[in-house]
Amino acid sequence: MSSAARRRELAEMTANAVAAVRARVSSAAGAAEEVDRLLRRAEESLGELPGQAERIRSAAEFSGPPFSNWQAYQDGVEQRFHESRSHFGNAQYYADDIGRRLDGAQDLVRQVRGQLDEARMPLRYAREFLDELENLPADEAEQQGSQIAGAGVPELTTATMRERLDRLGAAIESASQGVDATDRRIRDARRNVEALRGVSVGFEGPERGAALVDQVGRAVKADVDALNGGLKEAYAADDAAGQATAKANELAIAVHAGLNPTPRSAQTIQRPPVEDPRRAWSEGRDLGPTVGR
Repeated sequence: MSSAARRRELAEMTANAVAAVRARVSSAAGAAEEVDRLLRRAEESLGELPGQAERIRSAAEFSGPPFSNWQAYQDGVEQRFHESRSHFGNAQYYADDIGRRLDGAQDLVRQVRGQLDEARMPLRYAREFLDELENLPADEAEQQGSQIAGAGVPELTTATMRERLDRLGAAIESASQGVDATDRRIRDARRNVEALRGVSVGFEGPERGAALVDQVGRAVKADVDALNGGLKEAYAADDAAGQATAKANELAIAVHAGLNPTPRSAQTIQRPPVEDPRRAWSEGRDLGPTVGR
């Protein structure tokens, strides 16, 4: 294969690899959006807990005229106890909803991590393709300045491409750190809300019940507040992937323009035969056993 053809192939493979990175990072950003949505829903239920704690206490308070006899007093105490326990059950309902939202959020956080991890391999390939592209020697026809105008790799384009890849790599690493921190905080919130979830949590009277609801509400609120913006770097990585993809496409077009005498407005990119097994991967086809991941 001539240097010209190999240069064209490498530029296209670079663009394909960066597109694969973007697909995975965009998927991670989409999952991050779902995490944020679930956390907002959890906050809605979390906002109900203080009111339930107050209702538990209020239901236990006596009001109205004095009781006529001891039995009436006992009946009144029992009635208020049941009312308080009913409000405690409502608080448990909201705690269950919070727990379900947090469970779903943690599953999605794992998806974010998985997509970011999968983005690292095509990013590595893109860098390898760019290295080879920059170091590829010119053909004899290119060296003699033939009719193929603009032959060679535009230095500014490859330098900018490398800068974009470096930014993208840094953004993916930053997003991964945010994922790890978010995962830990969700685990903390789930552990705290479990104190109020489930039938195993008994109602031990209005004061203790209300105190438990308040305690859980404060602890989980602190955890959820700490989660705000924890996955924002996934969105930044998505933006960086979009910029890198645009620059990779510019690189491919520039290389094709340098190798093709057809006017730019009429040029199309033709895919050369697969010779580098990484090319098959970059196009989404099976690598087979020859290329290590």
